[in-house]
Amino acid sequence: MQRVATGPPLPLPQPAGAASLSPPTTPPTGQASAPMDVILVPLLNIISTVISIYIWIIIIGAILSWLVTFNVVNTTNRFVYMVGDICYRLTEPALRPIRNFLPNLGGIDLSPVVLILILIFARDVLRGIVYAGY
Repeated sequence: MQRVATGPPLPLPQPAGAASLSPPTTPPTGQASAPMDVILVPLLNIISTVISIYIWIIIIGAILSWLVTFNVVNTTNRFVYMVGDICYRLTEPALRPIRNFLPNLGGIDLSPVVLILILIFARDVLRGIVYAGY
């Protein structure tokens, strides 16, 4: 009968000069410590989620304005009016400065597209900050 050794496994031998693949026990200089990650990472994830929701509100507002313009939906319906009013109140403060900056293109409003691109850039920067240390 063969005897089986018990206890912790022996480490595998590494070639001379090979770097260890295990993560360092202390964070490198310039990165946040573990207690800060506990607060900062979820906070940045919440901000990223809020930005994504705001992008969807902009899209819903733009589509709803097209549907109202082409008489597909009627604003005398209380629900349609309420959704349109909420979208307008949430997006207009951010869209107004962009509309003032962009040239007048007639009936084409590109300010939602510009705002969505800015928000996507901000969200990607936040995600880069969150995942940079991992």
